[in-house]
Amino acid sequence: MNFERKFFTPSALISSAFVLAGCAAGTPSVSADEPAAVPAANEAPAAVPAPVAVSSVSERVPAALPPAEIKEELKRLAEETEKIATEKSLIESRLGLAVAEFERQSAELTLEKMRLDAARAETSAKLADEIAGIEEERAALERRFALESARAAAALREKQRKLAALELESREIQAELTAGSMGAKFAVAVSDMQEQLAKVAPDAAQSPRYLKEPLVDGTLYISDRRVALNGPITAALAKSVCERLYFYDNRNSEYPIFLVIDNSPGGSVAAGYQIQQAMRSCKAPVYVVVKGFAASMAAVITTLAERSFCFPNTRILHHQVSSGVQGNLTVMREGVAEGERWYER
Repeated sequence: MNFERKFFTPSALISSAFVLAGCAAGTPSVSADEPAAVPAANEAPAAVPAPVAVSSVSERVPAALPPAEIKEELKRLAEETEKIATEKSLIESRLGLAVAEFERQSAELTLEKMRLDAARAETSAKLADEIAGIEEERAALERRFALESARAAAALREKQRKLAALELESREIQAELTAGSMGAKFAVAVSDMQEQLAKVAPDAAQSPRYLKEPLVDGTLYISDRRVALNGPITAALAKSVCERLYFYDNRNSEYPIFLVIDNSPGGSVAAGYQIQQAMRSCKAPVYVVVKGFAASMAAVITTLAERSFCFPNTRILHHQVSSGVQGNLTVMREGVAEGERWYER
């Protein structure tokens, strides 16, 4: 009897072959619950116990096959099993190689990732160092620029201060020179007028009486050595006053010169300072007489004079240095600094 292979698996065929081989040798079949020893293909069947009923097996198993077919089938099954084992070993080897290759690639990728991370970290560190260096250099340049700007501004202010002082000194020198020349001219003119007056009124041409101490018994005697200081104090007024002071000082340095102020609201600090310098440079004493009102720079001139006189109703007003400043912040700061220097003087 021939069996169709499509209805049996290899393990079922092997089991069936063993059962059939036992049946052909006259041995009882093995029950489903108790396995029996299977003889080798080239060994004779071993002795077995007394036969038992195999009706249940014979009912399920077809008639026995010839031994040659069984051996051929077993051989074929063994070859297939060996082939399957070989294929399994080959598959396992290929799987092992694939796993090893995967692991190798994973390790390479891990190493590459580590290398890239290290390179990125190194690049980031270099960039951070470069940025820090650039920031430090920028901060140093800003500090240097601020320092140089401050030095330049300080040097400019110092030059402007020196220039103002030089201008003031040049004005004083010019005033002194002008006063000398004007004094000589004025002396000649006075001499001519005295000659003409002597021809008209000989008594009036006589020189008046001068006192070194003008205040006698509460009465102030003001001689003709007087200079009027009225109205706003400007550069032109200061020039005129200085010239007349120098003139009287050149005429006589013993008797006092009277600077008479009827009404003056003050004015330029530089012009008033020029008048003060002329008063100090005169050898003759310069006294200030205030009749009505003296404010601001006129009050300062009155206060800083060697001696000052005023009437009971005279008003003298002092206040801090004031000026109108306009322009940018640097110009205003320079104006304030200039005012402070004048205030200290």
